[in-house]
Amino acid sequence: MKKPIIIIAFFVLSLSSFAQTASTTNSQASEKALLGMLGGFSAAYLLNTFELIDGFTTQHRNKLETDDLITRKLKAQKNIIGVITKQVDETISTNALREEADKTFVESLQPILSGLQKQLDLYMDYMSTGSSAKKTEYDTVRREGKTKLNTLLGIED
Repeated sequence: MKKPIIIIAFFVLSLSSFAQTASTTNSQASEKALLGMLGGFSAAYLLNTFELIDGFTTQHRNKLETDDLITRKLKAQKNIIGVITKQVDETISTNALREEADKTFVESLQPILSGLQKQLDLYMDYMSTGSSAKKTEYDTVRREGKTKLNTLLGIED
């Protein structure tokens, strides 16, 4: 389970290194194209992760997988989100981006990633306790996260 997380972390860090190299050696047009592409990957990742978490919780509710397997899958997503959140935070704190629109986009990722983390925590709490309050809180955080994600992606609810 740790191997995929390490590979993904390496990939994320490599992209950061590549983006830094590209910004110093290529024209601004190339940098803009690269950042646009990374923005597209970010948007796709967020949407896919949201849907993946939803799929895992549906598997749990319908008893299609064991609790242990679902918990491992949810923890793996939490670890990946943690790596990406760290990279986003570093990008913001180092002022690595020149354009305000790029800064705004990257900053808009933070609450969505945080919401995904909270969804995972709440659902795992619900799984371990059976607390209807945790399930209700999970549902609320999920709806709020979906709204934020749709707004970022320009998708109408």
